[in-house]
Amino acid sequence: MTIKDKKLALAIQSEFAEYTSVLTQLRGCSDSSLCRGYYARLKTLAKEILEIVKGLCNDDNTKQCNTLLHELSWLSVEDYTYNLNIPSQSAIQEDYNATVEAINKVAAPIWRPNTKYHVAFTVQDIVDDTDNPKEFKYHYGFKTAGTVGHYHNAPDVNYGGERDGDGKLLNPEQYPLTSLEQYIDYKRSYPNADGNLLRSKPLFFGHEHAKLQLFYIKPYVTHMFKDSWDAYGGSGNNTLPVIETKNGDDRLQSFKVFVQDPVSNVVVEYPMPPDVDTTNIPETIEEWSIDDNVPMPLMLQYIKNFVEAQGGNCDFIPGDIISPASEYTTIAFKNLKPNKMYTAIITNAFNGVRKQVHNYVFQTSRYVSFEEQVNSYILDEENNTKAIFTIDLDISASAIDKAYDTLIATSSTNDIQETEFLDYLDRILEGTFKMKPLDPPETTEFNIIRNKNTNDAIALLIRNPEPFNDPKTPLEEMENTIAVVSEGSEQPDDAYTVLYAKDYSQAFIMHNSKKIEADTLNIRFQYKLWNGNTYEIVDQGGIVLVNDIEIK
Repeated sequence: MTIKDKKLALAIQSEFAEYTSVLTQLRGCSDSSLCRGYYARLKTLAKEILEIVKGLCNDDNTKQCNTLLHELSWLSVEDYTYNLNIPSQSAIQEDYNATVEAINKVAAPIWRPNTKYHVAFTVQDIVDDTDNPKEFKYHYGFKTAGTVGHYHNAPDVNYGGERDGDGKLLNPEQYPLTSLEQYIDYKRSYPNADGNLLRSKPLFFGHEHAKLQLFYIKPYVTHMFKDSWDAYGGSGNNTLPVIETKNGDDRLQSFKVFVQDPVSNVVVEYPMPPDVDTTNIPETIEEWSIDDNVPMPLMLQYIKNFVEAQGGNCDFIPGDIISPASEYTTIAFKNLKPNKMYTAIITNAFNGVRKQVHNYVFQTSRYVSFEEQVNSYILDEENNTKAIFTIDLDISASAIDKAYDTLIATSSTNDIQETEFLDYLDRILEGTFKMKPLDPPETTEFNIIRNKNTNDAIALLIRNPEPFNDPKTPLEEMENTIAVVSEGSEQPDDAYTVLYAKDYSQAFIMHNSKKIEADTLNIRFQYKLWNGNTYEIVDQGGIVLVNDIEIK
């Protein structure tokens, strides 16, 4: 840096020279204590230089003296040190490439239970001498214990807290590795695998639909319930022997679900003795199937989102996702009773010992199937008695307009109803129509809401004591599961809009003309379940058509 004003340059010559020298030392400084000293000296020198400049301005021989500050910028010692040591872009890219390679090319092993392992590592020192790297060899061994439900009580395993006199862990439910609980995907499992019956669809008790589905967040869960592990590797003394996880009885599976009646606390024995009549006793049939929609681990999801974000507006095509080999469990039931609570007890057998690894409560439906649920509106088929009712309300034209706007959600009402009634259906029925609470339904009901001022049918309210679909089903998957269809067709009539209750036990239907002029309506119902990959209509009885609901 050169000072063009000769008088100023001469006046601050020594201070400026020292300032330049200290600044050079600070830029090359690596010791934090020295850096702080250099920084403090620079501040002192800057003050001295400013005092000299001020003195020149106050000189009697100087008629005018202006100080012009064009720019002043500085960094703290911490920021300066950080910028000095931050990795370069090439180093960051190299580290990123190593991360991607580790994720794409490294497979986590599935360790056999009750097996000793010896792991040998060969590493190189390339820090001190990159031309002649030195190799180091490391060895360590470990032994695996039993699978879930058995691991925490295996010999020499020190996991959990207080133990009894026999070395068994007390209160194992307090620790995550003692049960199946932490491995279950509760969002996809049906019915609720945590035993929460609130907003849960009861299980149809008919054999075709009485099935529990358990999905998992870890792809290796299926290996926790293997009936046996085959011999592995080498020959002779180097071969790992077969591991039998059960006691040799072919009927005794490693993964087995028992049914308990919470009222009597009787657990159904499995397998049942040959002399026992199983006609009225609940039975379970377990099946493992391929899970084609395994949840992506969070770390991989982060990297995927980061890579896709780099595409910007370019034609960026990410690589195909390789889903890990995972399976889910289906438990089919026989001989369940209607409208009853049961406890599903999931067990895991290992070395001839069976342990409970999870349990949860579920409720059976009052209906044997979806078809019976929908058609329960027929109260007496012989006398043609149906649960079709009329609700006469005093409704103004503005209330009808407001209800329809809420139904199609095209505008905000901007009034107190939006805070009083968060649920759209409650906002229409209670907030806009001022409808008094109805008695709980006993069957499927078709309620025609009629404006008694004009005798026009304004809307159709469908109700049932149970949800028509699982309340965990995403709302976008519920589209057209209840729909008005044209005569002779199963295609939805676009003139009608359907609003579902939050638990899917009710549906509210309006026509775009804001009144229903048809004499009769045909309603199509669909029952969807998660199949491991997507929500699909159930094969047997998943579509029910109700014809000729009399409106006029």
